[in-house]
Amino acid sequence: MGRYMVVSSAVTTALGTTPEAVCSALLEGRAGFSPRTVRVGRRASEHLVGELPQTTLEEGLPSQRFRRLPRLDQLVASSAARAWEAVPEPFRSVAPERVGIYFGTARGPIEVSEDLSASLARGATRETDPVKFQETVLNAPVAHLALHYRWRGPCTTFAAGNVSGLVALDAALRSLSLGHVDVAVVGGADVFTDFYLSALDDLRMLSRTAVTRGGPRPLARDRDGTCLGEGAAFLNITRSGAGSGEGHGRRGIQASHLSAVVDSHHGFAMDGAGCASAISGVLQALRSGPEAVHGVYCAATGDEALDGAELAGLSRLFGSRLDDLVLHTPKRWLGDIGAAASLVSLLLALHAPAVGVRRKAPHDGRASMVEAATGSSSGCALTEVVHEAAHGGLHGAVLVAEDLEATS
Repeated sequence: MGRYMVVSSAVTTALGTTPEAVCSALLEGRAGFSPRTVRVGRRASEHLVGELPQTTLEEGLPSQRFRRLPRLDQLVASSAARAWEAVPEPFRSVAPERVGIYFGTARGPIEVSEDLSASLARGATRETDPVKFQETVLNAPVAHLALHYRWRGPCTTFAAGNVSGLVALDAALRSLSLGHVDVAVVGGADVFTDFYLSALDDLRMLSRTAVTRGGPRPLARDRDGTCLGEGAAFLNITRSGAGSGEGHGRRGIQASHLSAVVDSHHGFAMDGAGCASAISGVLQALRSGPEAVHGVYCAATGDEALDGAELAGLSRLFGSRLDDLVLHTPKRWLGDIGAAASLVSLLLALHAPAVGVRRKAPHDGRASMVEAATGSSSGCALTEVVHEAAHGGLHGAVLVAEDLEATS
């Protein structure tokens, strides 16, 4: 598929609004959670959430017109606008028809859908704002972006659970490879509502011990669920060699790969076949094997079954080398931020080498600092993989590596 560089990016998380800020927070062991009481019927329980303040959403809006839109639309607009403002020349002057938008969301416009459903359930159709109906369309948030910036390239939204961000990235890289666009605007974003939070609490998917532990415990033996979060990430990507990147040096995106391996547990391969297949597929771009990988940004959320499947897949692929790998678990500090999670991980993989250390999350869930690896048998230094998975059996992986000339 070629080689690709991120020319600018922006994130919006409870830990900061730049990849550098998030990276620093993770290295310091700071979590982006606040307490929230969740009520389901007569039962009340305490949870930690990574909720974004409204002021954060509104700070970077490219136009005051976006203030009237739902929170998801505002989150998308503010994050994408900050990323686009950082785009260097000559990319900012690219023809509008050569800019494409590729967006992923796991939860979609739940805020608007819930409001409309409640109004219709009450029979209050006259109170319903007709404008809200257009916001139930998954593509609405990025359609607003395209209209504002007058981009006329592809404008597409993907909804495939938490892997949606990597699905959008994969589509963007293919469009760049085929020459359909010169700049791909790739993003992922998700918010949550009180009703959504209550539903997950009712389904026992949220961690019951996160409040006392300071967060969930992905990959730990005593994991008991996740914490819900909100976030967005946007990357402006071009083919390598078209210009200079945003300061990642020779570090860039080598390839992406999607794998649909369906087995048990609502389609999630409990033997780890899906995880292993996705990472194996992306490694083929280097004509190398698992020995080239130094670290993995995991999909792990703290869910006992899904984390177990990912560990099984990593063990299946890396064997005895698994204990030597750096297993990054950003959701330990950010919570489950939906489609944005994999793209935030990708940006962390691009930025972290400048810090010079890695945060390792061993299988017992304890965090420790380890020195970054400096080489590999493939001659490609600091090769890392971002893995994400969704209920239904879809897995995604993207490879980040140092030596861009190593890829065919």
